[in-house]
Amino acid sequence: TWYKPGITSKYKISPYDTENFALHAYTNVLISGNRISQTGKNGIFVRNLLGGRIEDNVVSDTCRVCYSGNSICTSYVDGTIVQRNEGYRNLARVDESGKIEDGCMLDADLQSKDVVFQYNYSHDNAFGLFETCTDVRDHVTVRYNLSVADNGNTGIVYLNYDFAKVDFYNNTIVCTGDTSPVIVRTKSNRTGEFNFFNNIIYNSSASAKINATFSSEEYNYVFNNGLGKIAYLQTMLTERTASPKFSSVAPNEASKRCGKDAARFAILKSDSPALNTGKEIYGVKEDFFGNAYSLSIGCSCKSA
Repeated sequence: TWYKPGITSKYKISPYDTENFALHAYTNVLISGNRISQTGKNGIFVRNLLGGRIEDNVVSDTCRVCYSGNSICTSYVDGTIVQRNEGYRNLARVDESGKIEDGCMLDADLQSKDVVFQYNYSHDNAFGLFETCTDVRDHVTVRYNLSVADNGNTGIVYLNYDFAKVDFYNNTIVCTGDTSPVIVRTKSNRTGEFNFFNNIIYNSSASAKINATFSSEEYNYVFNNGLGKIAYLQTMLTERTASPKFSSVAPNEASKRCGKDAARFAILKSDSPALNTGKEIYGVKEDFFGNAYSLSIGCSCKSA
């Protein structure tokens, strides 16, 4: 969707100009049930939406021609929900200057006002799950998503631009041993309230990094298995000595990670120390797997 659906005096109308934006924005938009792959740059890019949902799509093999791009992007939107999508094989790579600019499944781009990214499955992407290219006024919520074997070339979670607030909670990030991912990164000199809680980080990489500054950080479950090690370049998250106890192991081949059934390994066992702990969340009805909400850490609220 593009910025100007009608005849207006402005090319772009800001969602923070609430009166004019409501007059000209697309409403009642639903992008659902699509399979999008083999794109030159992005997969889905929505602009000028008031509300709207992007859900139950599979987006893969993006950035085949361009050096950079994120697979599902929002910009100049208000209250849009991006949920239950699967995104994999974002193929972003270094450009001629040696830089890699983008490569996430989900991108909150400029003026993503009150956008919610939830219940999405990201795997085998150049960056990873989520990136901000936001406006200093934007409030974005990222919750109950699952990232598996994302490369993290710049950050599986990468806060790149200024923002008002990012609430990042009840996500599960599983890093495999064949990459050296940057798991969480906040770019230096960027401003905004970054709240990071109730997340599981399960790391098998011997050379992973976290280079982030949080406004608040609590009830997170960081675990390195026998192969994993994380270098903390700014913030020292508290590591746990016991596994969060997923119901099984993550598939070790990229082709076997495709499809939501492949994500079921991340359901917690009944004796998981991540169940019935953490910070209580209000207004959430279900977890990543569609189970009714209950108190937990990570994207799973119910045991296998």
